[in-house]
Amino acid sequence: MQRTQVLIGVIGLTLSAAAVHADLIDNSVKTGDTVTLFGQKYTAEVHKRDGTYANGVKITLQGPDDQTTQKANLSFVQGADPSADRLFIGAPIGTNTDGPTGDQLYLLTSADASGIFNTKNSKATQFLGGNVERSVGGRPNMVAWVSDAETGVKKDRNLVVMDFADVDKYRFYDFDSLAGGDYITNAVLEIQQPEEDESVADPGMPDGDFEATAVTPNGMLLVAGNGLADDNGDRTPELGVLDPTKNAFFNVKTRLVDATKSAATQIDPPTDLPQSLSRLPGSNDEYWMLMAQDGQGDDDSTSSEAIYRLKVTLPADLANAKPGDIKVDVLGKQDILGLNLGSSTGGVFGMTLGRLGANGMPQIYMADWHGNLITLTPTP
Repeated sequence: MQRTQVLIGVIGLTLSAAAVHADLIDNSVKTGDTVTLFGQKYTAEVHKRDGTYANGVKITLQGPDDQTTQKANLSFVQGADPSADRLFIGAPIGTNTDGPTGDQLYLLTSADASGIFNTKNSKATQFLGGNVERSVGGRPNMVAWVSDAETGVKKDRNLVVMDFADVDKYRFYDFDSLAGGDYITNAVLEIQQPEEDESVADPGMPDGDFEATAVTPNGMLLVAGNGLADDNGDRTPELGVLDPTKNAFFNVKTRLVDATKSAATQIDPPTDLPQSLSRLPGSNDEYWMLMAQDGQGDDDSTSSEAIYRLKVTLPADLANAKPGDIKVDVLGKQDILGLNLGSSTGGVFGMTLGRLGANGMPQIYMADWHGNLITLTPTP
């Protein structure tokens, strides 16, 4: 399906939408700039994602940029030290047509001591053939590390992506079988997104779009996506839970608007789309979720973008719980359009949380719509 959605912006000053959008391209964050998120000052460093990395592997942005935007989503995995940290990147072709190519799924390994991934410090690993068309790469709009299990070739569910090529599906991959092939034949398991065909849908899976995913402390997958349309035609976000060793979601799907309706801070606007989900390192229950208006157009302006800090409490007995049993508290919300983190009026597209730093706040990795990797480091 053709999907072009505007993922997260990043945190914010109170400016009119018109003023933000007029200034966004010229005033995007540069290396050395300081921004404030959730009361914490962050210093930015900005690098292009493409280029030849330290191990000689060349990463190519999907493009050309005048035909398809160069967006990406991210998943950080902490190692024993920064040199062992990993950053998985899903960079979908912008349109569901053949022609444009790019590295759509790949891995950067090894940040410097400051947590920076770039061509000088990091090694790159290409997946699914590297610089390929959407029919090979699959247009992965979401990527999430699941585990490092190793039990045999094409046996393990190490990585999950949400592919937007043709019929949208949630696909798992084994690291052993990701180097070549294509996004369909290499999959260990695929689950069709419910909105593609409600008659064969998994009732516990969020209905549509990015299916943003984070791993819980006990190895379950917390999945955020849009729900079915209500009587007014509005779709609101919901959470589901999947055991990655199984083939179906638990029957605990919970609408976020309902779960937070009594909270001091609510999910608002309620129709924004979850595009990235990341658990705070070291936390048992805090997740940061990036949400934005669905612009339905590559690199479109977005009227709202925000990061929510959520406390998520899963049922103790997932197998016997029921829909609505996931408990959610909103710990904080930051509107982010005014920070101009992205290089266009689309804001930023992907987000993941890195190592904890000053004042117990995480380093934040973001990707915009034009090939930039933005690293925000908390400063004392």
